[in-house]
Amino acid sequence: IVPFTINKTDQMMSDIPSWTERWAKLGGIALAEYKEKEFFQDVPFKCSVENQGNAAGLHSGLYNLGSATTPVKVVASGASGANERNAVDIISEAAACLAEQPGGMADYSYIVIPPIFAQRIQTSELKQASLSGDSVSTLRKGLKAIGNLCGFDIYQSNLLDMRVAAGGTTKYFTCLFGDKSAITYCDQISLTEVKPDPYVFAQHNHASVSIYDWKAIKPHHFGTLAVTF
Repeated sequence: IVPFTINKTDQMMSDIPSWTERWAKLGGIALAEYKEKEFFQDVPFKCSVENQGNAAGLHSGLYNLGSATTPVKVVASGASGANERNAVDIISEAAACLAEQPGGMADYSYIVIPPIFAQRIQTSELKQASLSGDSVSTLRKGLKAIGNLCGFDIYQSNLLDMRVAAGGTTKYFTCLFGDKSAITYCDQISLTEVKPDPYVFAQHNHASVSIYDWKAIKPHHFGTLAVTF
């Protein structure tokens, strides 16, 4: 339920046009962010065990995608530690892991990463346009415009789940990657009402009931990265 109050006096005296619609729009954005955060806290942990962890890969078990106890540290370039990966390299490992599953990696695959991960990509070897094959360097693009990498359409979100690694203080993000057919999602605003306030001259405008849910229907077609920085 997403209510907000419109005071009658404010409505008459305000010189801001369509301000109630602006409030409704802001409420919709807040609701969408709440749903997205809840989604990222739940669905990544429903993927196949072969598409997560420090020994991922259905056939090889050779891909280190990080775990709750030992997340992978992502650097722009020059990775040297046993549990460090260059930003581009770990995305490549996720793609290879997905390719080992039945049906392989689909044309419409994606990966969702936090802003700090996107920044690591921007400052990696891909910052040279001659290496990335783009018309301009990634440094001249916004974080949302990185594009396609290793077969993944890259999406950036500041709502990804962040936790503390087991037995330590290291914070890590859970990134989601996979095939768009792997998870089904439904969302509907089923009821919207405008209710009068019984105590003041005001209305509870746009009190809505939102019904939504998701289900992992192909667990082997998506996976997770547990990464720190």
